[in-house]
This record gives sequence, C-alpha cells and structure tokens, in this order.
Amino acid sequence: MPAPTTPADASSTLALANRRRFIFRVELMHVVLGAIGFGVALLMAPEPVWIGVGAGAAVAIANFHAMAGLLERLTMGSMQSRSIAVGLLMVKLLVLGAAVLAILMLLSPDAVAFAGGLSATPLSLLLVSAFARPAAVSEEQG
Repeated sequence: MPAPTTPADASSTLALANRRRFIFRVELMHVVLGAIGFGVALLMAPEPVWIGVGAGAAVAIANFHAMAGLLERLTMGSMQSRSIAVGLLMVKLLVLGAAVLAILMLLSPDAVAFAGGLSATPLSLLLVSAFARPAAVSEEQG
C-alpha cells in the first residue's frame, strides 16, 4: 500500500488499520470462545452435544472470516472488486447453507448445541466491542 499523501488518505489508512485490528480481535475471541465451548462440551456432555458445539463454532468462525473479507472488498475496493464481492457473497450464502445442511444430516448434532456454537459470533463481537479502547480522543470529546 502506498504511503498516504493527504490528510484524508492518512485518515482513511488509519481507519482501515483500526478496522482490521478490530476484526482480528473478534476472530481471535471467536476462536477462543469456540475452543472453550468445545472443550467444556467435550468433557461434560454426550457426543451429539460436543459435536454440535464444535461444528457450530467452526461454521461461525469460517462464516465471519469470509464475511469480513467480502465486506472489506465491498467497502474499500474498486467497482469491479465490489461486483465480484457481491457475487462471492451469494456463493458464500449457498456454501453456508449447504454446510449447515450437511452438518445437520451427516453428523446429527444436538440442534441447541449447534446453535450455541453459532452464538460465538455475536458474543465475540459484543465482548470485543465492550472492551475496545477508542483509537483517539477527538477535540470535541475533550
């Protein structure tokens, strides 16, 4: 990436770096919560439950990662890149639906545990947002 030449470019570069840092933190929290949930379920619950938690967390992590990449292309890319990202979004939705269907049919997980594994996404977003520090304090805020 070339060095920013104007204050607007510098601000845009900083915003992109902050966004990427936030997404990285959410993905890391996602993996940690998924691993903890799977570990607890593996130790304390019957097989359909730990399969459900593990499969749900894995699908949620993969979906969030794919969505983050597509949203970056949609918001920061050229028009051609945006068009490709919209097409890839449709493909991602089909793959996600097929993956969920395959997991439910082939692995026979506990449905509640699967939904619990999927809930790692909103929980990760909530935790990272709640404990995130603001990047800079503006003059209006003091």
